[in-house]
Amino acid sequence: DWAASGGPDGSSFSLTGFNFVANAADDTPVLFRAQDEFGASGGAFEGDWISDGVAEFNAWIRHDAGIPLTFFARFASPFNFPGATAIEFAMVPSDSWTLISFAIDPNSPQFTSFEGMDFETVFSNIGHIQIGISVPDGLAGMDQRFTFGIDNPTIVPEPASLVLMLCGGFGCAYRRKQSSSRGAPHVSGS
Repeated sequence: DWAASGGPDGSSFSLTGFNFVANAADDTPVLFRAQDEFGASGGAFEGDWISDGVAEFNAWIRHDAGIPLTFFARFASPFNFPGATAIEFAMVPSDSWTLISFAIDPNSPQFTSFEGMDFETVFSNIGHIQIGISVPDGLAGMDQRFTFGIDNPTIVPEPASLVLMLCGGFGCAYRRKQSSSRGAPHVSGS
C-alpha cells in the first residue's frame, strides 16, 4: 500500500502490514521486495553493481512494532540465486523514520552470507532486492498486525539519469511532487 504523505521528508511512501503469529524468534520474513521481472523502479537497481561502482544501498524505514528491530537486505541475481545477505547493525526504533545503509563492499562486516558464492558473482548481476527483519523474541508468535514503511531507496553513487523511487515491485510509492491529479501508482504486495 502507499501513503500520500508522512514520509521522512513529508512526501508519499510505501507501506505494508505484517503479523508475526506464524513466526518464531530469529525468523527472517521479507517485508519489501524489488524484482526485475516486475519492472521495479524501471530497472534503476538492475545490473552489474561492480562495474557501475555502486558502493552503498540506503533506504528510510519506519515501523510501529513498539520495540527496536534489526533489518536486513538481500541482493540477488534475476534468478534470485545466488544472493548476498547483509545486516544493518543499528536497530531501527519504533515510530521513527531511520536511514538504513548497507556498504556494497566485499570486506563489509555487514554481509553474513553469499549463499555459497562470492561477492563478485552476486554483485555483477543484481536483479532482486529484499528488505526484511529478524524476528525478536518479543514479537515471535504475536497475533497483531504491525505496519512497516519504506521510502527513498537509493544506490550510491546514484546514476544521474535514473529516478530511484522504486514504483512497482519494491512497493515504494511514486513521489507525489508532480500533479496531484495523477492516479495512485501500481504497487505490488510484499
